[in-house]
Amino acid sequence: MLIRVGEFKKKNGESRKMRFLKISDMSFEQKSKIGLTEEKERKKRVLAEGSETVYDVDAMDFRVFNWNSITTEVVQEEVELNF
Repeated sequence: MLIRVGEFKKKNGESRKMRFLKISDMSFEQKSKIGLTEEKERKKRVLAEGSETVYDVDAMDFRVFNWNSITTEVVQEEVELNF
């Protein structure tokens, strides 16, 4: 599975490296496995411009990635994931 890896500065100034899946890149089956229903997807919370809800593969939960404060290039990696 193709994941993205990037680092950004959090609001408190700390750096945060994250390995994540973009929701828009996920198949219906993948979304279902992580508990993301169509109803939940429609009820997206309002985020600041440049921020995006993603699925953190290390925390195995939803997080927010801030594209406006990236400190390294976001790269893609092919990994084997078991949900």
